[in-house]
Amino acid sequence: MEKKVVNWMEVNSPNAAEAFAFYNAVFGWTKSEVDMGEMGMYSMLHEAGKEEPFAGIMEMKGPDWEGIPPHWMTYFHTDDINASCDKIKAAGGNIHHGPFEIPETGMIAVCSDAHGAHFSLHQPTQS
Repeated sequence: MEKKVVNWMEVNSPNAAEAFAFYNAVFGWTKSEVDMGEMGMYSMLHEAGKEEPFAGIMEMKGPDWEGIPPHWMTYFHTDDINASCDKIKAAGGNIHHGPFEIPETGMIAVCSDAHGAHFSLHQPTQS
């Protein structure tokens, strides 16, 4: 994976099919599906005519999502997720979930800055 500051984005929605229909109608994006096991199906979003995905759609299912509104999540690259989490806490931010591993993807942590703006960290799996 190419190292980028922002290396992924996803829309978290209570209805992934309706979310996709919206973005397809507005932007013409297409999708491919990935089976995430217990987490369900994950939609990879593609610009029309392009093979490489640029974002995804996660359906908000289960008790972990209660009280969380639909939103876009930005994933920032890190080479050391634990060190980045320590820096976030030292700067007044919070770690809400993780770090945890997603197989074949890497380590993820859901965080917020000192003012409550949410974002995620992503440390890619080394290939």
